[in-house]
Amino acid sequence: TYMNHFSTYEDAKKINVKCAKEIVLLSLNIKRKKVHYVSTIGIYSQSEDDKVVDENTPIQNEIHLNSSGYNASKWVSENIFQDSKKFGIPLNIYRPGLMIHATKTKFIDEKQWLSLLIDTCKLTKMYFISDYEWPVMPVDLAASELVSNVVKNINSEKTHHLFHHKAKTLEEIVMAYFGEDINDMEKVTVNEFYSRIRDKDLPFTPLIYLFESQAELFKNKGIIKFNSEISEKHFESNRLIVGSNV
Repeated sequence: TYMNHFSTYEDAKKINVKCAKEIVLLSLNIKRKKVHYVSTIGIYSQSEDDKVVDENTPIQNEIHLNSSGYNASKWVSENIFQDSKKFGIPLNIYRPGLMIHATKTKFIDEKQWLSLLIDTCKLTKMYFISDYEWPVMPVDLAASELVSNVVKNINSEKTHHLFHHKAKTLEEIVMAYFGEDINDMEKVTVNEFYSRIRDKDLPFTPLIYLFESQAELFKNKGIIKFNSEISEKHFESNRLIVGSNV
């Protein structure tokens, strides 16, 4: 998977969509092969009204901007895999929420926007208040659930949501990462945070324009609520690690 927050759909599809097509062709060659595809909850886009999304909510009518290259390419890719089921391809789809730091090591992908934000908070000794909630999952637990499902070769052929049953605000995520060290940091508003780092060479600075643009674009849109009850029951019944234990 190619993930770049600045990529357009035209850029991202060269890898993400092309690879999806190649995997489908490979799985059809000689003998049908089971496919485990890691998608993202980002395939769902905000609309005019609030909506609740679960594992079985159709994805075909979602709308994505060319500027949101990663999510758009993953949406197209998942549609390709969904269509492949009509050829008899056994398919499991996994949709992770926002991947946060590992539960023990606090490891986080250094290329992810959340990692850039946390590094900036470290350097500036401040973090911002946010009431927007994200469906989250520690990267190590998401990997364990996915690998366990593959290794046990459970013939579910379903779509699985991989995230904590209770959404977290960005403020809660950052506070969980820093622990008691958060007491030595200054809490500011989002606008104040952006204002203080805008002209500085900090990891998150290049992303300010992207986040401000998205906030303006979606400010009058409905809220998406994500549900993972079906997946939690699946993982519990098969004695796998359960995301709700985060």
